[in-house]
Amino acid sequence: MPVLRTLVQRNPNPPYFLCNIYRLFNAQNTESYEPTATHYDNLINAAAGKGDFAAVGNLLNKRVRDGCFNTKRTFDFITNTDDGISVLDELSQTLAHLDHGFPRKSAYDSLIARLYKINREIADKSAIFCR
Repeated sequence: MPVLRTLVQRNPNPPYFLCNIYRLFNAQNTESYEPTATHYDNLINAAAGKGDFAAVGNLLNKRVRDGCFNTKRTFDFITNTDDGISVLDELSQTLAHLDHGFPRKSAYDSLIARLYKINREIADKSAIFCR
């Protein structure tokens, strides 16, 4: 039997179910939480919905520092609030005070893309009514 023991190699890694249990407990550790772009989008839209553009500016700066980029949903609050486009004045002032470089450029690019999408949706609706 000692010959069989030497022929059968043992796996140096723990069994698969132990790895999953370790990942489960490790995922519940709040210290290792890494925010996502969706998390920041939700926070930014909530802050802008309340009219807190200082928080919007802080979140836009922090998301870039955390390695999360702006998405097409970052400025959804422009069309999801009762104020609509009227928040652009406050938003442009907020964007002007962002950190120089990538955070500011990325925020402006996302805003321009959002405004272009809004304009395209309006044009599509008006084209439907003109037919």
